[in-house]
Amino acid sequence: MKKYTIYLLAIITLFAVSCNNDCSENVDAPESPSIFVNFIDSSSNHNVFTDSIYFAGETTVKNYLEKDISFSILDSLNVMHVVLENEVILNDTIFVTLNNSELATTKEIKILYATEKKEEECYTLYKTTNVAVLDYENELLNDIYQIKVD
Repeated sequence: MKKYTIYLLAIITLFAVSCNNDCSENVDAPESPSIFVNFIDSSSNHNVFTDSIYFAGETTVKNYLEKDISFSILDSLNVMHVVLENEVILNDTIFVTLNNSELATTKEIKILYATEKKEEECYTLYKTTNVAVLDYENELLNDIYQIKVD
């Protein structure tokens, strides 16, 4: 009987250890919440960076305290990727300033957003929610906010 108990204990232990998820697998979760934005010229319906209406190198993104917010322009699409902070935010605002120094043209777009925190077994995910763009026609298409500027 003692022999069977040891075997049973060994099998239960082996089963418990083999089913334990140690989170050593690579998790494909974003490091920070972010917003993808495509700025479209309202008259031509083309991307404003592709048509050189505004210059990506002269574009800035700031928060309400005028602190720079990290962003990049995805070369293949000329879509802006704005990276936000890893924290729960109920209501916040970023200001994207598009600029063309040659034509002395500037456009400021106010984007409101919130973020939420989601605890998973092996990681924490921060996700952007409740994105709103005031004063500009916009829509969400394939997880990219399409904002028409004039």
